[in-house]
Amino acid sequence: MKSIKNIPLTIWGYGLLMVTVLASCGQSESTANETVQPVFSIRGKVDGKDSGTAYLLEKEDGEMAAVDSVQLAEGTFTFSGAASIPEVRYICLDGTEDYISFFAENNFISITADIDSLEGAVVTGSETQNQYIQFKAELKTYDDQLSVIYDNYKQADA
Repeated sequence: MKSIKNIPLTIWGYGLLMVTVLASCGQSESTANETVQPVFSIRGKVDGKDSGTAYLLEKEDGEMAAVDSVQLAEGTFTFSGAASIPEVRYICLDGTEDYISFFAENNFISITADIDSLEGAVVTGSETQNQYIQFKAELKTYDDQLSVIYDNYKQADA
């Protein structure tokens, strides 16, 4: 009956061996993933501004803070970095008060803009940006309806 008593121990031993093997496989995978850092690359082109400085900004304690800056070359700029989560970032150009706002996330992001209308910049490559644009479009429908209701209210109140 010695073999019957050892069956649970043997099963437990094989189970422990399998857990150890699986855990070590998982560790080598995560170690391999840790060496490859996710990054974003932002490339932009601003028509009407061939030279100057572009600043990558983020809001820090309610204030805009420069994260990076580059010199424009024929109206183009490139920034790179990493974002642990999608974050709103801003690009400002020297000599202007306007800025381009967008969601930075670990992907290739392309921005095209005109110096006279930076707010109208076209941003591609950010899924979060796409969702935000869709949200704004849906919200505009409700804003338009609310505006009509408010106008009717003002006329009735007058």
